[in-house]
Formats: sequence, structure tokens, C-alpha cells
Amino acid sequence: MKLLVAREVAGILRVSVSTVYEWAKRGEIPAYRVDGTVRFEEREILEWIKARRFGPERKNL
Repeated sequence: MKLLVAREVAGILRVSVSTVYEWAKRGEIPAYRVDGTVRFEEREILEWIKARRFGPERKNL
């Protein structure tokens, strides 16, 4: 399990760090509180991204 900090998640999602914290606070993105800090499991973040995919199914090119 690889835990990420908000700055790393913000870089992956290309949003601000404050947006990542706000989403975590609202429960919109999977997050953990570890010793008073917010952490994100990399695998869960990648799954969260895939779950929000829209548009036609990709076919092998």
C-alpha cells in the first residue's frame, strides 16, 4: 500500500491542493486520517479516477 499526500494527489488529478482537501472533507474522494494528517491510498485514487470515466468504451487500436 502506497500512501500519498494531498500535493501528490493534486498533481495526479491536476487540481489544487485545497480542492483535494475539500473533496476529502466532503467524502467525495477516498482518504484516511493518519496521526492528524490526511493521506490517500494510491490504488484507491486510481480506482476513483477510473470509476468516473465517461464516454464510449475504448477498443484496442
